[in-house]
Amino acid sequence: MSGLKFRDGDQPLPVVNDAPDIQSQVIADIEQRRRVGIARYGTALQPHNGRDSLRDLYEELIDAAMYVKQAMVERDQPIPSVVVAELRAKIQRKDDLIAELRKSLDVATRMRDRLLAQQRNGGAS
Repeated sequence: MSGLKFRDGDQPLPVVNDAPDIQSQVIADIEQRRRVGIARYGTALQPHNGRDSLRDLYEELIDAAMYVKQAMVERDQPIPSVVVAELRAKIQRKDDLIAELRKSLDVATRMRDRLLAQQRNGGAS
């Protein structure tokens, strides 16, 4: 590796690690997309299928560019306060629901315990 020359602005060589390789993940994604295509359209993607593949590609690339820009903006900018407030409100609603469920569970547990105690005592209250 010592023979490699770097130019200004080059990224460092990748660090070898134990994570699954990307190629295998992409292959699995392609296989999954093939299954989706067959389920949705009755066939895998074929040539001469009546669609303009260059137009499809162009539209998909536009979408991809949008997703890349979204990821870059989200990475580089703080989350807007309105989004943070909405997330906090959702968390609070879930916390409230959990508290309600815990209360209901406590009531049901006490009722069950009373019934079991009554059964052990021969049905007397």
